This record gives sequence, structure tokens and C-alpha cells, in this order.
Amino acid sequence: MTAPCFTTGQSGIVQCSCPVFSGPFQIGQNNQACMLGDDLVWSAAYSPPSGESSSATPEGAPNQGSATAPMPPACVPDAPGGIGCPLFVPGTTSLPPNSGVNCQAVCDEYSSCLQPGGIQSGLTCDSTLCTDQCNDLDLVGQACAALAKCDVSEIVKAEEAAHCSCCASQLCGCQANAQTNTTIASLVQEQRDVGITPQCNINGTLCGSP
Repeated sequence: MTAPCFTTGQSGIVQCSCPVFSGPFQIGQNNQACMLGDDLVWSAAYSPPSGESSSATPEGAPNQGSATAPMPPACVPDAPGGIGCPLFVPGTTSLPPNSGVNCQAVCDEYSSCLQPGGIQSGLTCDSTLCTDQCNDLDLVGQACAALAKCDVSEIVKAEEAAHCSCCASQLCGCQANAQTNTTIASLVQEQRDVGITPQCNINGTLCGSP
């Protein structure tokens, strides 16, 4: 529900970059209240392990109408509000040892996901998405337009490993080309013009160059 979504050009239809988990079908526990609290809801989707949780199904036993209560991770990269992970902090945020993240693959994903004119959509999106407000949705839609058609799995893996938002390029030292830098500088200024503090002002990254 917090994954970024983009218009498709077809009225009423959007395309969302949603994470997908594989696992056994699960349904809610018996005799439980519908409201879980903390803005959580029951899901029939597989709930991957993410810390301590309660379950009515013993380990290894077949699921017979009960399931693990959903336990969200500490934060979700690129998600809005309090559930979102923090932005990159220079000198502090880093990939943990043995994260398995391939930084060359991360940078390749940024380089290959292009908008017209050779603009790297992942970088323009990162420069605006995680600081957006309700008054710049059109701007973010423009910045992130090509992502729905691209493979960004290694980018997502990096952000999940480091628990940060819009940060994979900083983690791996990925560089923007000239036209992307120009576009980022324009997007950042447009956010400032509507009263939004862009990531560039917060941590000095993804500022672009005029």
C-alpha cells in the first residue's frame, strides 16, 4: 500500500511498484478482533519473518485457518510518514557487512532506467520522492515516470539492507549523467519554490547541477 504508483495514460489505471513475497497462503487467526491496532490489517499474503511475532500455527505445521500476525519491519524504504526509513546520512548510513548487495548492479539499474533524453529516472525520482508533499505530486510523477517499466530490484535490496530511503545511489556511489544532473537541479528548485525542503538541503546529496 505504500509502494510508489504512477499513471499509465489509461484513465483510472495506475501501475504500482509493489514488493512481492512468495510463501504459503495465510489467513487471519480464529477468534481475533478485526482491528489489530497500529494501522495494521490482516492479510492473506505470506508474512515473512521480521522479528518476534505470535502465531497460532506451530512451526512446520500446515496452515489450518490461522497465521502469523503481521509484524512490519522497523521501517519501509521510500514509504511516506512515520513508517518510512530515514534519508541517507553522510558518514553514517552504510550497507551492513555481508548484505549481499551488488553495487555495480545498483548503478547499472540507475543507468539503464531512462526517460526520453537519456535522463536516469531512478536518480530524478530519488531526488524528489522521499521529501514530497501533497502539493508536488505532479512533480514526483514526472520525476519517477519511467520506474514502473524498470528493474530496480537491486536498488530496493540496497535500501532495505541499509534501512534508508531514496539512498541506493549514495550507498553505492552511483553517478548521474549530465542531462540527469540538470533535471535534478530543476526538480529540486521546483520543490523549494513550493515550500518543500528537498533532500539536497537535508543531506547535501542529489542536488544536481544547473
